[in-house]
Amino acid sequence: MKSILIRFCFLYIFIPLTVLADPQSVLQQRLDQVSSIYVRFHQKVMDNNDILVQESNGELWVRRPNQFYWHVFSPDENILLSDGRDMFFYHPLINQVVIYRIKNDLSYSPLMLIVGNQKSDWKDYNIIQKNDNFFFTPKKSEQDFIQFSIEVTKSGVINCFSVMEESGLRTSYDFNNQKNILVDINKFKLIFPSGVTIDDQR
Repeated sequence: MKSILIRFCFLYIFIPLTVLADPQSVLQQRLDQVSSIYVRFHQKVMDNNDILVQESNGELWVRRPNQFYWHVFSPDENILLSDGRDMFFYHPLINQVVIYRIKNDLSYSPLMLIVGNQKSDWKDYNIIQKNDNFFFTPKKSEQDFIQFSIEVTKSGVINCFSVMEESGLRTSYDFNNQKNILVDINKFKLIFPSGVTIDDQR
């Protein structure tokens, strides 16, 4: 939705604001309760026949807006890092770093929509709320996914999110052990290893 549609009139004066608030506002309020977190995650990728394609584990540090450190341990270690302006994808196995500018299309990826938590980024999606689950559907067909969802409690705890791609692949992330801590800003600075190959796509 493009704006908060809360209308006050005499008949509604005693109705709780949470009833009148649109899903976008509710989700934003929940995410705003926590600005810096650490969490561990378990990832599963399923094909359109519900067959497991890939499974991995990792951890995530977030400091809003737009800073995060996403570290996948296994089976194929990789790091996705955002310093608030640029995004770095580091693949240790091939010793390569790919650099992107956040303001480009990557700002519309599901992870950036959650980490950024900006109304301006959400205007291109229809958002539906079912209890603690929020479903995003792109209004345009430019994105690579057809829907993603996130489960956030009233206290701002993110339990999980999932992405459904046009190809039929469904990727889910289950979060656990969320800690609401102030993450050191130096966590979001990538120090390039010796001899790394840099692919700068900014």
